[in-house]
Amino acid sequence: MTNNQYKIKIHHKAENKKIYISIGINVGFAIRDFVYGNDVYSFKPGALLFLAKYKEEFAKEFYNKKINISVYASQTIFSFISSSKKLIGDIDIFEKIKSKVPSREEFPELFKQFKLDYTNNFSDEVKEEIIYSEFLHYHKRFSMDNFHKSIESLTFEDVEEVQKYLFQKIRYKVYIYGNVEERIEDIQAWSVNGCSEFINPIILPLTDEEVVWKGIELNGISDRRSYLMHTNLFQIPIADAYLTYQILSQWYSDKKIQITIDSIEMGAILPNTDNIEDFKLDLASIQLFKDNILRQYEYLSGRKQLFYSEYFMKLWLAGLDYLDFYLYLQKISSEEIEDKMSTVLKVSQFCKVELSKQNMEIIDE
Repeated sequence: MTNNQYKIKIHHKAENKKIYISIGINVGFAIRDFVYGNDVYSFKPGALLFLAKYKEEFAKEFYNKKINISVYASQTIFSFISSSKKLIGDIDIFEKIKSKVPSREEFPELFKQFKLDYTNNFSDEVKEEIIYSEFLHYHKRFSMDNFHKSIESLTFEDVEEVQKYLFQKIRYKVYIYGNVEERIEDIQAWSVNGCSEFINPIILPLTDEEVVWKGIELNGISDRRSYLMHTNLFQIPIADAYLTYQILSQWYSDKKIQITIDSIEMGAILPNTDNIEDFKLDLASIQLFKDNILRQYEYLSGRKQLFYSEYFMKLWLAGLDYLDFYLYLQKISSEEIEDKMSTVLKVSQFCKVELSKQNMEIIDE
């Protein structure tokens, strides 16, 4: 056995009575192919969502423990609240939840309810959802149509395979934030529960020959427009990309910009926006937004600790330490931020989405 299945970061905060734990893996609904040893495996993403829902409900019903399990495009994050006295016991509960799967006899009824819940959650504005998801996760070659099919055709064997490989044979990252009184050795001892070989996702970046949508027109229940932005993290330092998206979020705060962050790419949906490819700000505005981003970190880490621990994990899985970013941002100038934003915007991809009540559907490549 190895001791590197769990990589642990602990930020001790004596003023926090509670302890906030987030545990993450680089597995999500938009990734199908993985390499394990010398073999390549393909998994149905629907099985991952099914198991996440099952494990979450099992923790609540059998252990009276609220464990949130969030599945993103290329990340899955477990998060829960503990205390210094309960931490080791709660980690043991997590291990049991991680290993738990339904029996073959239980599966049909559980799957029936899962499919019903899924259908109800994705019944409105499906076309728009497809466009957004496929563009924002472009570098994973994600297809919403294939994703829907993976839900419909899910079998017990699919679930068993995802449990065997994606939950049992992958590296986990663990972030512990709060008043940790246990000796670090006691917590680190948990990481001895490992495996000798790990599974890794297969991600192939886009080539220069591949076409990326520039504009899309769709049927809609009302007339509205959105602008989509996508940044490939193979091409740009994640700290620069994240900073750019945070500045954009500040500037477009009245438009309720939606930002996606995962282990491969960043993306944004900007409602009621025409063009940001030539986006520029004066230095005074950049300084103002920089100060706001710093205050946001301080607010989350001080007042919204569970969300902070989840967000820290989300960024850490993508390759960015949130605390390091906060310290880095304190040191750089507005001029440096301006240069970094310009570079990120140059390498990013953009797509204008027009929804109209007229009967049309045109994809402009």
